[in-house]
Amino acid sequence: MKYVSILSFVAVLIVGIYGYQHNRSKRAESVKALQREVDQYTQQISSNPSDKQAHYKRGMTHRKLKSYQKAIDDFTEAIKLNPQHADAYRYRGLTHAILGNLDQANEDYAKSLDLDGESWLELPAFRAPQVAGGRSLQIKGTIRPTSPA
Repeated sequence: MKYVSILSFVAVLIVGIYGYQHNRSKRAESVKALQREVDQYTQQISSNPSDKQAHYKRGMTHRKLKSYQKAIDDFTEAIKLNPQHADAYRYRGLTHAILGNLDQANEDYAKSLDLDGESWLELPAFRAPQVAGGRSLQIKGTIRPTSPA
């Protein structure tokens, strides 16, 4: 009986190690694919430096790679090229928030809301008119409790 228990443990251990290695391999492949996207957008930007969408998309890809400062730099460039790019403000704000730059995040949230407040309502966390727990969106892009009607 003890022999069977040891074999079962070894089998579970092998399956666990295989699963860990498989997931690790998939993550590495995903990072490589994202890096190829960054390279592709970089090439687009090299041939057309005023391509605001390439800057924005490269910024989104940098966010996925957790290269937050590079993402902020790309969103900033997209905003310079198109000051009406609400999504660039929104995601630059979200990225600033990740880094703890809350003042910059609030400025970007407010600008994004000024440019396109409706698109915020498309985000799952901000379904209109109320979100989970009876809270609603404030002008600065934060969530505050609302009083019951």
